Amino acid sequence: MSEFSFSRDYKKVQWGRTLWLNLLRTFAAGLVITIIVLISGGNTGPNGPPLLAIPFLAPIGYLMVLPAYLILTKFVVALEGGVVFKLALFCTFAIPLLVLVAGDPLVFALHKLKPALVPTEKFNFMNFTFCLWVLDPQKVAQDT
Repeated sequence: MSEFSFSRDYKKVQWGRTLWLNLLRTFAAGLVITIIVLISGGNTGPNGPPLLAIPFLAPIGYLMVLPAYLILTKFVVALEGGVVFKLALFCTFAIPLLVLVAGDPLVFALHKLKPALVPTEKFNFMNFTFCLWVLDPQKVAQDT
């Protein structure tokens, strides 16, 4: 299938499964961050959240950042923005994206062990995209 286009494919999106998959990715990323901080002997600082709360706070942060990302992406695409716009967009979301990708190997392993928990037919070891969309296979088949 071609690359996802929101304006073309939004009717094929399975919204609940898409939300679950992306929240699962952020939870896994939170686990990875927590493990790294625990191994390194670090902490979240005096004003930071409790360390064990990070896996639960990561999905909340994702839900707050996602609308801004989608709006800015749509804006840059609509303007057919040049290199400067695309670079600014990338720099704005590069660190959250790298953090999110850190959880993908855990979700990949979960998909191999318990495929029913990961609502997609195929899940890559690493997915360098901020939002993964789960499409209805019947609707996709109708369009091909």
